[in-house]
Amino acid sequence: MENISVPSYYAGFSCIGAECEDTCCRGWTVSIDSATYDKYHDHTHPDLAPMFRLALNKNPAPSAGNNFGFLAMKPDGACHFQQEDKLCAIQKSLGAQALSTTCKLYPRYINQFGAQREHALGISCPEAARLILLNPEPIQFKMLARDMAVDDGSFTSYRFPMQGDGDPGQIAVLNDFRAVIIGILQYRTLTLGARMMLLGVLLDEADKVVTAATFAHASELSPILSAVVGMLARPDALEAQFAQIPSNLPRKLAITTSLTAQLLEGYTSARLRECLLAAVEGLDAGPADRRAPQEGRLKSYIMSYQAHYE
Repeated sequence: MENISVPSYYAGFSCIGAECEDTCCRGWTVSIDSATYDKYHDHTHPDLAPMFRLALNKNPAPSAGNNFGFLAMKPDGACHFQQEDKLCAIQKSLGAQALSTTCKLYPRYINQFGAQREHALGISCPEAARLILLNPEPIQFKMLARDMAVDDGSFTSYRFPMQGDGDPGQIAVLNDFRAVIIGILQYRTLTLGARMMLLGVLLDEADKVVTAATFAHASELSPILSAVVGMLARPDALEAQFAQIPSNLPRKLAITTSLTAQLLEGYTSARLRECLLAAVEGLDAGPADRRAPQEGRLKSYIMSYQAHYE
């Protein structure tokens, strides 16, 4: 049986259902594969059939994959099949096997990188986010036997390259590229700022190579990878380079404020909005006419950074 690559925390995930502080059944349209569409379209369940007729839609240009149709949401953004206890009426009445591929998988993602099958968790799920972000250990990867409950269809979340498995030689180089990126991020001998600087150098140099008119093969990235790995052997020199970059705290706070405001203007779940508003309060970054003067915000931020975060 084919093995799959997963992050070390992957197997520890389990949906906590009604105990979740958020919900994955609100705020988006649920993509439906063709087999599930036909099953829902023809269903005669006395309670579910009227809701299927109300919510089930075929895409204008249906494909054979997971986007054949979709379940539209109620005006308030909630799924028609979400019960008061936040659980799914389809799963309750018909079992988990009746769920669409989307609902069956989330927050799991199935990725194809060359010939390698990979599974991951999406950070938009609070329980998955806890596993990923609160894990005190650096991310490791391991091979697991294929999970037929998750991987029993042809659905793939992300694929590289888009067609076929690509050239194994080039995929091997890109695997090395990814390993170096993860290695940089996990190299805690360096401060986070110095790591981000080195990552920026790597990506900038790689971009110059792959966008050149003469670029022909991923192996042209190998000298860059070797040079960056060599830099990791001189952490003191990297820290000295990073120390020469002037800090611009006002700009950092301005960017953070702007990004937070953009998120609040768009759709956010109740839980995400609660977190964003808490961040706004902490940064004193509310509407412009109600913000503290910039000097006061900077002073408050520095005091909080030194007293709590640092």
